[in-house]
Order: sequence, then C-alpha cells, then structure tokens
Amino acid sequence: MELTIKEALQQGVAAHKEGKLQDAERLYRAILQSQPAHPDANHNLGILAVSMNKADSALPLFKAALEANPKIEQFWLSYIDGLIKTEKFNAAKQILADAQQAGINSARLQIFEEQLQPGLSPGSHTNQQVFGNQSQSHQDELSPAIDLREVGKYKEAQEWLSGVIENDSKNAEALSLLSQVLLLDKKEVEAERVLTAAASINSELPSIYRNQARLLLKQSKPTEALEKAQLGCKQSPEDLESLLVLAACLGADKRDLEALPIIEKILNANPNNAEAYYNLAVIENRCGRADSAIANYQKAININPTYDDAYNNLGEAFVRKGDRKAAIAQFRAGLERESTHTGLLVNLGNALHHEGEPDAALSCLSQALEASPNSIAIRRNLGNTLRTLGYLSAAEDILQEALERAPNDANAQVLLAFCKFAQGEFDAAWDAYAHRWRSDDHEPVRHHEAPHWTGQSLAGKKLLIWGEQAVGDELMFATMYDEIANMASDIHVETEFRLLPLFQRSFPQFKIYARRTPPASTLLQQKFDYQIAAGDLGRFLRRTRTDFAASQPYLEADADHRMRFREAYSAQANGRPIIGISWRSGSEHAGVPRSIPLSDLQPLVADNSFMFVNLQYGETDMDLKTMRNMGCAIIDDARVDPLKDMDLAAAQIAAMDLVVSAANTTVHLGGALGIPTWVALSKTPDWRWLAEGMASPWYPNVRLFRQTDIADWRKPVAQIISALRERQGTMPP
Repeated sequence: MELTIKEALQQGVAAHKEGKLQDAERLYRAILQSQPAHPDANHNLGILAVSMNKADSALPLFKAALEANPKIEQFWLSYIDGLIKTEKFNAAKQILADAQQAGINSARLQIFEEQLQPGLSPGSHTNQQVFGNQSQSHQDELSPAIDLREVGKYKEAQEWLSGVIENDSKNAEALSLLSQVLLLDKKEVEAERVLTAAASINSELPSIYRNQARLLLKQSKPTEALEKAQLGCKQSPEDLESLLVLAACLGADKRDLEALPIIEKILNANPNNAEAYYNLAVIENRCGRADSAIANYQKAININPTYDDAYNNLGEAFVRKGDRKAAIAQFRAGLERESTHTGLLVNLGNALHHEGEPDAALSCLSQALEASPNSIAIRRNLGNTLRTLGYLSAAEDILQEALERAPNDANAQVLLAFCKFAQGEFDAAWDAYAHRWRSDDHEPVRHHEAPHWTGQSLAGKKLLIWGEQAVGDELMFATMYDEIANMASDIHVETEFRLLPLFQRSFPQFKIYARRTPPASTLLQQKFDYQIAAGDLGRFLRRTRTDFAASQPYLEADADHRMRFREAYSAQANGRPIIGISWRSGSEHAGVPRSIPLSDLQPLVADNSFMFVNLQYGETDMDLKTMRNMGCAIIDDARVDPLKDMDLAAAQIAAMDLVVSAANTTVHLGGALGIPTWVALSKTPDWRWLAEGMASPWYPNVRLFRQTDIADWRKPVAQIISALRERQGTMPP
C-alpha cells in the first residue's frame, strides 16, 4: 500500500530517531520527489546530512525549508547553524539578522549571536537531531537547552528544561537531558532521580542509556556504565554523543585501544568536541604521554572555558610533570568558574601544601569539606594539612572522624600514626603505622615465603630483615640492628644497593644483600624462620621513649677514605673547625618546606671562622655559584657523589668536626656515624623529629634547631651561629 506524505514523514522521523539513517533518508527523498518544497522533509534531510558531516549539502535543504515556512523557528536555527559549520560567517550573520526581524528571539539564537562576535570561535555547537513534522517534535523545545549545556550555562539549561517538563511531564527526552545537565552541575542525587523518572516513561531511548552510563561512571562503576553505553550505541549506532559516552566508558575500564578509534571518529566528525579531547587526554595521561595530554586538555578548555574537570585534570598532569606552579594556576583557573568543585579545591590544597603554603592549603581543604561533608579523602587531606601546621590535636580529631566512617582506611591510619609519633606516643603510633602497606604512597610488601615476625623468641632462629622506603629511613631503622642481633643467631638483611658496603662493614655478623626486584637468587635460596620489614622492628623494640638505645655510633665509615678526607680538609682549614653543610631535601613531597633558601643560610656560611665543606647531594653547581656571589666560600669535593657512592659520602661526613644540615639523608648518615649533627627543622617537621625539643630519640648526637614561624629560617640559623661560636673554643684544631 502506497504511503501518504504524512505517513511517510512520520515513518521517516521514527527511523531517524532510531538511528536508521538510510531508511530515514529514503523516506524524506520520496516525499521531496512528490513535493520538492516540503519544509519538514527538506529540514530533516538537512539534519541528516549534517549528522553525516555533510553540512555543505545541507544548506540548500535548510534554505528550501525556511523559504517554504519562515514561521518555524527551528528552520532558522538549523540554517544558521549549518552556515556556521561551513564557516560562512557573513551569511550566518545576515540570516540571523533576518530571523530577528522575523520575530525569532530564542535563547539559542542569542548563543549564535555570541558565537558570531569578533574574536570568538564560531562552530563549537554540535547540531542535534531535531525532527520536524506538522506539530513540531519535542526536540525543537530542547534545542535551546542543548546549546546552553554546550557553553556551560547549566543553571539556565535547567530552567529551560523545567519549563518544558512543566508543560509535558511525560517528555522522556527532556527529563533525560535534564539529568545530564544536573550531572554536569554536580547534582548527582537529583540527576539520578530525574533519570529514573525518564526511564519509567521510555527506557529504550538512546539518551537514557547514555546518561545512565554517565551516572554510573560518576559512581565509579565502569563495568556497569559500559553495559549501558553499549546498549545506547546499539539503539543509535551513528549517534556521536552515544559514541562519546562509549569511549569514556571504555577509557574508564582501561580499554584504551578500543576507545581511541571511537574518539578519532568523533573528532573527525566534529573537531570542536570538548569532551572528546578530554577523554583523549585522559587516555594519553594514563599512557605516560604527558605533553600530548596537556595539549588536549587545553583544547577542551579552549572550546569550553567552563570545563572544570578539564582544568582539574590539566593541573594534575602538570603535577605529574613536576611543574607544581603551573598546576596551581590551572586549579585556580578552574575554581574561578566553579568555586565549589571539590576535586579542584583538594588538588589546589595539596599543591599549596607541598609548595610550603599550608595556611592557604587549609582554607582550600576546609571549603572542599564544606562542599562534600561526607568525603573520607578530604578529611585525610585536611588532617594532613592540620598536622603540617602543627595542629596535632585537631588533625587527630579529623582523622578519627575519617576512620569512624571508614575503619580500614590505611591512608588515614598512617597519617594518624605520624601525629602520634610527633607527640612521642610511640605505642599507639607503631600500631597505626603498621597499616602503611595498604596505603597509596607506600611501596608493596616484599614477597618472601617466611612468616612475618611478630615478637616471638628468636633464639636459634634465622631472620630476614628487609629495608623499605628511602635511604634515610633505612639508616634510621638500622639503629635497631645491633639490638636485634642479640636476639637471633642468624640474621640476613636486604638493603638499598648504595648502603651495601657500609652495612657489610658495620654489621659483619649479618649477611647483607642488595635489594632487587625480584630478590637476589642467593637470598631466595635461603630458608628463613621469620621475616620482617625494617620499619616494623619499632613495633617490638621502640614502644616507649625509654626503649630507644643510647649507644652510638652504629655505622663505621671506611677508615682510609676518612683519613684522606680529613688530611685534605685540615690542610685547607688552617686550624678552623671543619663544618659539613647541606641545605636541601630531595623529598618529592616535603622537599620545599624542609629546604633552607641560600639567602637565609648566608649569615652562617659567610663566617670565615669556620671552613665549610659541601655535603649536599644532587646538582649543586648553581647553588655554589650563588653562594660565592654572596661571599660564601665552600669547599666542593668533586670525588663525592652520595647519589652514586654512599660509602664514600659516609667517609667524607666522618671527616667533619660537625655537620649542619636541613632534614635530609645527610642527617641520618651523620647521626649513624656518631658525628655531631645539627639540624635546622621546619616548624612542623617530619614525624621522626617529634614536635618539640632539641634532642632526637633516634640519634643522641643530633641536635635540633626549630623554626618558630613557617618558612622563616632566620631564627634557627641564628641559633646555629650562636651555638657554633660557643662551641668553637672546644673544637679540636
């Protein structure tokens, strides 16, 4: 039976909505064969052409539709959009002016007018499938909201859609679109409620599947999200938005190789799709292509300057690259547009924390917790910042709140341990510290077959101790090695390779191995009764302050090297005390607040009553040049590179009369060798130095000089100068 034009149009629109584009095109063209000027058939065929990236061929169709019925607003809008897409901007301006004269004054038209302003980038709008018929479909009503969404005007889009839904409460497309806008506006609970209502009306709509997938991604359910996205693409296989969501889900599920060609297809069809660039950058960042990720995050932001998640991820990419200042700039730029974005607030807070601005960090994190009062992660970060500021009691309170909500949160437990250590509450501290193996920042447990030692008798037993964390930590935990040696008959130690000769000389009763992954074959062949991480020894040997041994030193430097260093430096000192000096920490996270600026160190090093020897590891050429320009003469021994030869560095330190240093590995070496070592500490130092006092429980020969104000090194440096002058007369020539 031959279809009427009305029936053909209805079937064409239905096929178009279902993604059956060939069927839709056939029906539209059949109508135009009979009625070449039919406005809806021309318009819808133009929409179809645009969706296939053939905007040029759509223009005459849009023009014919408009000439046939200039009273239909959507015809004006589609024609203007097509002209923008084909970069016919002057023509677009003229048609826009004609539309205004014809009485067309919609939100979408205003957006087009903004896009066509000088200096702006027209063409960012992605044409949506808008289907006309004699009554105009629901899609016409949604177009302004779509445009508002695309330029980040979420509240305005919500208002528009609320009006549409008020007139038609069963409009599933409007409800679905509203749920997406609510998600973009960080209103997940409300979005889920609206989406459920939309699905109850028509659960088979592609947009329902898309937005269900988006919501599930927000809820960290990538597998379930992918299932919904796949159903959406099955319903509408050529729909770019459905493909975009599918790519995002594949990326979240770490299926990058499947996601990339989909993203490429989307960008070929629409090179102004901000979300596609964002998803591409996420994958690139995960694959270690930092520069490319940064470039694509920036493209997403250029297209959509309100894209707060893009600002957040761009900042994180800069952090990974080591450019924390650039990261801070991006976090702040994002917050200018979305002041309550918790991710931006937390990341900015953490970045400021590591840049030595804990007060500013505290403000950011407090705002983040106010915006997300149930967040465990924010409580952890806030607790850490409070700890850094020295508010240990407040830090404990907020961390306990986190643990009440998540008792197994290892990161919160470790931070709580640091608070306890700082206050000398070793008993509780060690128990909390034992959770570090499950924390985010700690290296994994070494896999050896022997059971872990938990305090049992070691008489006649064979014990493996394996080092963990940084070199400084290994040196500090080694303060307990002599004690444990009296408890077990056969002890083996796996340590950082640079410590191997130093430990072999210092602990001749032990068998010492260089730590490798996997462990050395000679080690794997051993049959141990027990094993323990070096940092866990404290749980059994350092439960109280009185448990700390006073015997020092426990490491022995190479005597020949030490003698040669001493003779060389004494010849240059002319009777002056020989002072080893180190000023910088290499810690990735805490290096800035621990490090002493050269300008603050100058009053000490410029004192010619002493001879200063460079003990600073890492690149120091520029620092030494700066010091020379400030009138500071420092002996630099090119033979010593602690990063390569820790044993030689130990011999150099052993040749000093005194060591003055920032809190770094130099301090641990000086402490372990029994050399008088003076440490300039930040106001809230690392947990091992405690919060108060001038003495270290770990190293009796280490003296502590503390800041009284954050980032102000003048007082501890002045105290060191005064103490040196008092000591000068007692130093050996």
